[in-house]
Amino acid sequence: MAIKTTRLIVKPHRPGRQILLAILGAGVLGVAAWMAFEYGQWQKLYARMTALARASSTEAAAESLDRLKAENSDQLQRITILERAAQIDKEADLRLQAHIRELQDETYELKEELEFYRKVVAAAREESGLRIQGLRIEPLGESRRFHYKLVLTNLSKDDKVTAGDATIEVAGQRQGSPQKFQITTSRDGSRTTTLAFSFVHFHRLEGDFTVPDGFEPESVRVVIRQEPEREPRHDASYEWRELVQAKG
Repeated sequence: MAIKTTRLIVKPHRPGRQILLAILGAGVLGVAAWMAFEYGQWQKLYARMTALARASSTEAAAESLDRLKAENSDQLQRITILERAAQIDKEADLRLQAHIRELQDETYELKEELEFYRKVVAAAREESGLRIQGLRIEPLGESRRFHYKLVLTNLSKDDKVTAGDATIEVAGQRQGSPQKFQITTSRDGSRTTTLAFSFVHFHRLEGDFTVPDGFEPESVRVVIRQEPEREPRHDASYEWRELVQAKG
C-alpha cells in the first residue's frame, strides 16, 4: 500500500513589490497617454504648419504671378512705345527723303529755267524788234497733260508797248492720218482762239493743255501777229521730241 505524500509550497508575502508594480504600470500608462496626446498635438501642429506653408506658397506664387504680369505689361508698353517711336522715325525719314527729292527737283528745274533764260537773253541781244525767243513744253503728272512756256521779246530804243496775239499749233498723226490742233488755254485757264499779249520788252505766255487721245505729236509751230496790222510777223517751228526731252 502506497503512502500519499503532500508537498507544501511556501511563498513569501511581499506587499511592497505589488505596490511598486502598480505604480510602474500606472506610470507607463501615463507616459503612453502623454505620448499619445503629444503625438496628436504634434500632428495638429504639423497639419497647421503644412496648411500655412501651402497657403504661404500659394500666396507667394500669386504675388509672383502678379509681379510677372506687371513686368510683362511694362515690357509690352515699352515695346509699343519703341515700335511707335521707330514708326515715327521711319515716317519722318520718308517725309525727309521726299522733301529732299522735291528740293532736288526744284533745284534742277531752276537750273534749267536759268539756262533757258540765259539763252533767251543771249539771243535777244543779237536781235531787235518783236521776236520769239523760246518755247518749252513740260510733261505734267497726269497722262497726256503738258505745260507750255512761250517767251517773247521786243528790244528797241523806245519803251513803247507791243501788243498782238500768238497761236501755237501742234502737228502729228492720228490713226495714220496727219492732224493738227491749237493750244488755246492761257495761264488763267481760259480758252481763246489766240493767245493775246501786251508788253514792253519781255513777256511770257504759259498754260496747260491736253493732247487728244490717239494723237501722236510730231512738231510745234508758233506764229505771232503784232497790232495794228495783225499780219503774221514771225513764226518758229520745233520738233516735239526735242521740246519735251529738253525738260529731262
